[in-house]
Amino acid sequence: MGSINEAGFVSVRANDIKTYNSEFVSYTAVHHCPDWCPECHGCSTASTTITAEDVYQSGDIVLAGMFPVHRSESSFCDVLATADRPDSMIDAFLFALDSAKDRYPYLLPGVHLGSLVLDTCSDANMAVQTLMNFETCQANYQDKGMAAGPELVTMYLAADSEDISHRIQNTVQKYNKSSFTINSEVSSATDDAFSRFYSSYSKAGLRTIFEILRTARWSYVNIVRSDSLSFDSVVDEFVSECKSFNVCVDSISSIKRYSGERIPTLTVTIIFARIEEIEEFFKSLISTPLDHTFIIGEIRPSWKDVSGIVLPNNVRILAIERMGKLNPDLITEFSKGTPRHSRVNPWKEEFESALSGCVSPSCQSDADLQLASKIVFGVDFVLHAFHKRLAESCPTYYGICQQLVKEDLQLKPKHFQNISFTYLDGIHIDFPLINMESWPFVVKNFKGRLLVDVSIPCSRRSNN
Repeated sequence: MGSINEAGFVSVRANDIKTYNSEFVSYTAVHHCPDWCPECHGCSTASTTITAEDVYQSGDIVLAGMFPVHRSESSFCDVLATADRPDSMIDAFLFALDSAKDRYPYLLPGVHLGSLVLDTCSDANMAVQTLMNFETCQANYQDKGMAAGPELVTMYLAADSEDISHRIQNTVQKYNKSSFTINSEVSSATDDAFSRFYSSYSKAGLRTIFEILRTARWSYVNIVRSDSLSFDSVVDEFVSECKSFNVCVDSISSIKRYSGERIPTLTVTIIFARIEEIEEFFKSLISTPLDHTFIIGEIRPSWKDVSGIVLPNNVRILAIERMGKLNPDLITEFSKGTPRHSRVNPWKEEFESALSGCVSPSCQSDADLQLASKIVFGVDFVLHAFHKRLAESCPTYYGICQQLVKEDLQLKPKHFQNISFTYLDGIHIDFPLINMESWPFVVKNFKGRLLVDVSIPCSRRSNN
């Protein structure tokens, strides 16, 4: 906002400039940080100052990640945990923060995203001690002379084992903060966004199977299922839906007691089981003469490696895959070798040196691309939750307004309601994930030891 006096001189107050966004909605452009001063919230009296390069990268708000970088061998926390490949987890975390505004141009206008990367040492007690040192200002992390203050951390991401992550969660709650867990284990019930996205069967997946049956004009099926109780609901749901799609179920068999010799000629077999059970299942059929088609329902991990599956002759297999389990943007970034974004993994060179000079099996583990993709999804989800808070508290403001500062910057469970955004190419996230009817799937087929796409992504929407 400016003014012109009688002499024709123009004056503009630096902290009260009115401007407009791309939709011609006015907002106040912040200059010299009149309301929010992140550098004012550092730990000035910390007993220990940690200046390790790239551990902390400053911002208006900070998302903190805790990773099992080291483990104990001859002494405490002295060896890189190369088998777990935490370097790829950290790379995914930093990539997600660095590229967030490129992938979502509307996200958090005027807010600079900071990051803090902490080492759990693969030990619950050490992880808790590291957290408490930071939250009580006993340890001070600095970047370009700016110190990371506990008030700046909006949320913690714990990417360690379920037990260690649970201890982290309990600890941050004492400081009125929240954490979410992302690891390769089955997600806990409290991490509903991730358990639903990566670990659960959806009706959309079942509808994809019925679409295959309809297209191929298969109306008689056998079901082969895991003995695990976790598959009860998906099998019951599939059998119930068969009536609506005019599909007859000839038999339901345990995958451990299945006999290929009794397969009716005109049927197709649907498999609901874990990947390890599927591998053993097809090995058991090698000596059985078959001419049969199998459709494998959704599995919890991604179909990224099928080298362990040995197929019998004259067997045709279709497998469905929920899209989004692997993030193609992240995989492209990993394939470049040198990150194109500004944030740097603090232990990158140390890991590269250790992995290149080591021949033991523990050093030969490939990066878990599905876990890394989970981390990107988790960061995106948290940032959209904060974006919603920013829009509600600072509707016409560019940056963090005083109202949000008064409320505090920490995300609580209550803030993870009615979160909506489009992930990757056309995967619409609505949380809580009450309805996953429209989730896109792709159908895959075996080509030698590889799985290749045989159809365009498809989804079916329920009328219920």
